[in-house]
Amino acid sequence: LNSTVTMSKMTLESLSNELLLDLFELFDAVNLLRAFSGLNTRFNSLLYTDVRSYRVDLRSISKEDFNILYPAYLPLISNSIIYLRLSDDEDTPYFRDVIDQIWKLPKLSHLYWDFAFKYKRHFSMPTYLSISLQYLTIRNYDCCSYDFSRLFEKTPRLRKCFISSNSDEDDDLPISREFLPAPQSLSVTRLILLSIRSLPLMTSLFKLLPSITRLKVEIYSITLDGHQWKEMIVNYLPQLKDFQFKIDLDLCRSIDDSTNEDKVDQYLSTYRTSFWIEHHQ
Repeated sequence: LNSTVTMSKMTLESLSNELLLDLFELFDAVNLLRAFSGLNTRFNSLLYTDVRSYRVDLRSISKEDFNILYPAYLPLISNSIIYLRLSDDEDTPYFRDVIDQIWKLPKLSHLYWDFAFKYKRHFSMPTYLSISLQYLTIRNYDCCSYDFSRLFEKTPRLRKCFISSNSDEDDDLPISREFLPAPQSLSVTRLILLSIRSLPLMTSLFKLLPSITRLKVEIYSITLDGHQWKEMIVNYLPQLKDFQFKIDLDLCRSIDDSTNEDKVDQYLSTYRTSFWIEHHQ
């Protein structure tokens, strides 16, 4: 076994730096660092100097492995991480404690955040400013709408935001509270909202992001017809060009098919206006 390992190492060392860098691109960052870090000074130089970008996927990594990886390797490649994917489950708790370290990564442009804690779903708001993050996905979002302004303040280069939330709780904010768009949020032009059950939360997002041009929404337990959508678009999303939505209509109280058909037709008729047919076709 030792001779085989030695032979494999010698074979790799015979390759040029260019070929090794091409080979490294076939590995995800975690396995790449595990396999080659510390072998010799040449490999270390390639890993920590010549590799320009790392895509780090920490889904399903054990807490024990993470505790080894994080202090030993991640600080050495932090300036080269452009993509980071985290997913928490029973085997990988406590990742939310590193949110500020993530926001400080200078080249991180894409972040996928998917945490599902046993008793609570939570995305911790960063306290550091990200100078590079442009694409953000947050699943299982369970924060109040006033957290959005803090999030956008700390992510001034954000361009696309994807949020899914299963919470149907209303915010504890006073109705008179105003949500004004900040300069930091004007760069966001694409927004995707899935499994939304809170109208105040969705409305707050629209108020904060007036520069949205592309919007995709999937809502449940919220009834919005064409007239109500028109009001929201006119008031909060004046630059919207591309709008896709999926809505769950509750027809369970209908007795017969004709009643169901009448309800559907009545709902669809709210979209048969000049606003939708002529101006936003």
